[in-house]
Amino acid sequence: MQEENRIFFFCEAEKQLFCYGRNSTFAKLTPQMIESEMQWDKSRTNMHIHNISQDGLEYFVKTYGLTYKVLYLDDCTQINDFSALGDLVNLEALCIERCRGVEKLWDLSKNRKLKILSIRGARKITQNPLQLRLSNTLEEIRFWSETIDKKYTMESLSCFMGLRLLRRIDLNGILLSNHDMVALSTLPSLEEFHFDAGMLRTEEIAWICAKYPNIYGQSLAAYSMNDPMCPGNLRICGQHKPSLFMPDDAARLKKYVENFNGLVEKYRE
Repeated sequence: MQEENRIFFFCEAEKQLFCYGRNSTFAKLTPQMIESEMQWDKSRTNMHIHNISQDGLEYFVKTYGLTYKVLYLDDCTQINDFSALGDLVNLEALCIERCRGVEKLWDLSKNRKLKILSIRGARKITQNPLQLRLSNTLEEIRFWSETIDKKYTMESLSCFMGLRLLRRIDLNGILLSNHDMVALSTLPSLEEFHFDAGMLRTEEIAWICAKYPNIYGQSLAAYSMNDPMCPGNLRICGQHKPSLFMPDDAARLKKYVENFNGLVEKYRE
């Protein structure tokens, strides 16, 4: 499991936009509340926005959005359409979290400076986010299920097809319906591909390692030590593969590694 890009880790008061409701929860951010809060000394480049309403999002983008480079839209349960985000022409990094009512992204070709996109807890968007292919600028894309034990399904890797500047893909808590790997051949800049140790079959992981040796990934190996669901010291990479406890399972690990390396050599031929 990867960590979020640290570009979204800011906690300064001037970079927070919210309004407290009852029981110290975040109230829905309406245009009126946004206007009131923005009268304070708020950052005009980076903002973490909590529980914004649909009309609040449209108002914020139209009134203040031009100068923003980094936005973290937290708790997007009130949103049903992200089309307004296309007007953020200077946006470079965007994180969207807990979005349950939106089925697709927006026209990403309008965000001509957008390099980093993170989608967290958005099951419907994750399923088949083909709008990603409209972007000519994305360099990093991360998808996350809402919790590590409740995985989301993505149709295939085809949503990344042709993103020539894409350097990093993270799929955390994601399952693939279709395991076709042809999209990887259309990503000449890809350097990192991270996913859960059980997302692909062992043979598929070995094939990627053989055909794309310059791509790094925590699960692009015989085993991973970064699986949060692993009860042991490490997890053998591949669907339905076990966790091992070291040093007791050292002999088993050796066999798995030898088998994996044999597959890599086979696919290199």
